[in-house]
Amino acid sequence: MKQNQTKEHHTLTEMFESSCITYECYPAIICNDAIVSYAKMGELSRNIAAWLQNEAFFTRGDCIAIMLPNSLQYAISVMGVLRSGMVVVNINPNSTRYEIEKYMMDCCPKAIITLPELKEKCPEGDNLYIIEVGMDDFPDTPDECLSDSYEKGNLTTLEKIIFLGQSCSFTAPEVKQNTLAFLQYTGGTSGIPKAAMLTHGNIAANLNQLHHVCGEYLTKGKERIVTALPLYHIFSLTVNFLYFFSIGAVNIFIRDARKIDDVISAMMKYKFTAITGVNTLYNALLNHHKFTELDFSAVNFCVSGGTELVRPVAEKWFGMTGKPILAGYGMTECSPLVSVQSFATTQCLSNVGCAVTETQIKLVDADGNTVSPGEKGEVAVKGPQVMSGYWKRDEETHEALRDGWYFTGDLAVQDRQGVITIQGRKKDIIIVSGFNVYPAEIEAVVLQHPSVKEAVAIGVQDDVTGEAIKLFIVPSDITPMESDIRDYCRKFVTSYKVPKHIEYIDALPKSGVGKVLRYKLKGISE
Repeated sequence: MKQNQTKEHHTLTEMFESSCITYECYPAIICNDAIVSYAKMGELSRNIAAWLQNEAFFTRGDCIAIMLPNSLQYAISVMGVLRSGMVVVNINPNSTRYEIEKYMMDCCPKAIITLPELKEKCPEGDNLYIIEVGMDDFPDTPDECLSDSYEKGNLTTLEKIIFLGQSCSFTAPEVKQNTLAFLQYTGGTSGIPKAAMLTHGNIAANLNQLHHVCGEYLTKGKERIVTALPLYHIFSLTVNFLYFFSIGAVNIFIRDARKIDDVISAMMKYKFTAITGVNTLYNALLNHHKFTELDFSAVNFCVSGGTELVRPVAEKWFGMTGKPILAGYGMTECSPLVSVQSFATTQCLSNVGCAVTETQIKLVDADGNTVSPGEKGEVAVKGPQVMSGYWKRDEETHEALRDGWYFTGDLAVQDRQGVITIQGRKKDIIIVSGFNVYPAEIEAVVLQHPSVKEAVAIGVQDDVTGEAIKLFIVPSDITPMESDIRDYCRKFVTSYKVPKHIEYIDALPKSGVGKVLRYKLKGISE
């Protein structure tokens, strides 16, 4: 029998402390075959928090950057920083030095927790404490951490601060719902870093909303979720780590989702009950030669988010596993979940479900007027999970947040039952001879072609039509002729929607969670 009743938490610190006590003897994390209990997670994160509180260099409310792959060290670092009363800044460990410098200049963190091989990317200076993490060692009390050679100026190790934190006093800080928890940089599809300010209340509300949606389908203390998506991304952070931690589940951490052999190996070794992914991951798993050997009998939670789930992938997954992938809709600014398909769904659907509890959604036209059911409009969201604003970006904040509504820039239609279907983004609109063309519509058609593996449409300058459609295609096995693609499109769309330019490439530029970086494709075309 599934257990739906659970305490609603108002802050993340409250949730961490509750779970570490309630599930103290249960396994919390499996990573590289190491198994760590909830009690141990509580102990290790408490020591990190105590060290931060007692080190004179830091004060409450400071930003602490974490630049790590999926790992136990990442999880206890997040918990420790939040339990100390400080703010987590997640940074993609694959970021370039140039990108990292932009983040650092923007949020001015007092420390960064990262790998030794990545510290060279970090800007030098007396105002930044670098905390190195040894990924191959259990972050407990190794003998070498006592050596002074591991502390040089503002350089130390995670192992050492955990050891030193044991003898430091710890005082649980007063954390309120409006206390800042994360500076979460958006995926970067625009090329400009911008941090959403997410409070303890924002994230805690989203955890409660998640439980309202799926709690009756999950059993507290019994679930095992495959966490392959990077935890520095809001989708995996909230859904995989924080939500499943709140219900006493085991998180099976995969360090690098791009190593599909590792993902498959973990799925074969541990009888998992849940998995999240994006279209890229699900498609890669389906095409792995050992996929048919996986056991899905205990699975009751397959969710997609972060980017559009392509219907052929969803249908193939359902056909091979008997489990539907439920599509959710959200964004960094909403912690992230806004809507999701019903967990009672037993088929593949093209929508993203209805709004989660305590969330209002309206669709508006260019003048801000609410459109009628079935009409296309921009999605605006109001709810307790919506960010407080963008860090040091007053103009962008005022543009995005109006009268309590967050205007997403996404376009959608909504039926009379409240079911939402996403149909692209406002800024992705291609205007051909005055006609609006939505890339998602073209891509959906082209992806049905048997010789097309991936496709993305963008707008490029055209002397005659103002803009023209350029299509980037990753072929499957045989590269189709351009004329074949155009003829195929003409079967489904009007003439002005047929791509004028077609370019074949080996791979699409993507972010760490598989979201296509359209601005890079536009750069290629200039």
